Amino acid sequence: MKLKTSVFYYPENKTSFTPEELENLICEPVKDYFRVDFGGMERLYAYMELPLKNVSALHEKDPTLNTFWIGNAIFNYKDGKLKFQRLWHQTAKQNYLSCKKTYEKIGFYKKKHSGLSDGIAVNRKRNFLGFERLRYCCDNTIYTMPFALYKPKGVHGKLPLVIFLHGMGNGGESNIHPIAEGLSLILRLRLQMKKNPCMILVPSLPKITGFPVSTNTEYGDPKIGFENNFNGLFNKLIKEYPVDEDRVYIFGCSNGAGGVWSQLRLHPDRYAAAIPMMGFSEPMPDEYFEKLKDVAIWAVHASNDNNVKIGKINDNLYGTDCLVDGLKKAGNKKLEYTRYNRYGHSAAGVFMRKENYIPWLFEQKR
Repeated sequence: MKLKTSVFYYPENKTSFTPEELENLICEPVKDYFRVDFGGMERLYAYMELPLKNVSALHEKDPTLNTFWIGNAIFNYKDGKLKFQRLWHQTAKQNYLSCKKTYEKIGFYKKKHSGLSDGIAVNRKRNFLGFERLRYCCDNTIYTMPFALYKPKGVHGKLPLVIFLHGMGNGGESNIHPIAEGLSLILRLRLQMKKNPCMILVPSLPKITGFPVSTNTEYGDPKIGFENNFNGLFNKLIKEYPVDEDRVYIFGCSNGAGGVWSQLRLHPDRYAAAIPMMGFSEPMPDEYFEKLKDVAIWAVHASNDNNVKIGKINDNLYGTDCLVDGLKKAGNKKLEYTRYNRYGHSAAGVFMRKENYIPWLFEQKR
């Protein structure tokens, strides 16, 4: 039996290498590959098929190559055994081709806007549900970042800014999928726009990238991912739009909620309120939670979430229960926690539709 896998390959202390090196490592031919430049560090993204009997030997050579498919079933190599992880909507080949297409788009837009080092370009001319569809372009990141921006008409003076960070895989280049994911929130904000006028910002990431910024891997380099893009965009919005800096609110769903916890770690003084739904974070010292003890945080999770566990996920990732415990220990008096016993990984949709968080949100000030 053969297992199929699509893997990133990046040998240490090398900026350039050949697919033959990967073939020599795994002792199997590379079926297809493409190269990716991650901030000056080249990576090879390859698609391969591996005999089941070779998996143990392969893992001893390189423990990072540990995700495999049989059809739509995904396996991880753990504790010396190949263990079933979950079902996925794509096969290994489909996942590989999707990643290849995504990186082709990243390269296309990066080249198209290469002359715009710190600026905003029109992403799509046609508005969507009242949102302008724009793109932030920065020299110091590997991708340009589409975003959707809503500003109420006929309103003067400073306005609160509500930010929504989408879940993993719900981004893309057109801005539509992130708006669709946060539609319940967006509609509720729009319905009370006369009472609580606000601007709404919805960034959109390439489908294979995420919002969280790690502290201990190369993914933590702000020049590579979301952080550097978003800092540039945020500062530009503050300068060019009537944003009330004392009333900046951030929502996030799943991977986006991981991004919310990252933003709170990186910018504890930026946000007046945060609502991370089904989120996670690296384990953080007490000092992290001390800095957040005056920030209004409404955490959301479901105890039966099988995608992002509510408690300790592993030694490197903690779920919402652990993060809420840290906030309580630090003495956060503005903490709310909606802890469902059902709904699984769909808890965010339920919360955004049903809970009475809007009045709470607009009461918060930095």
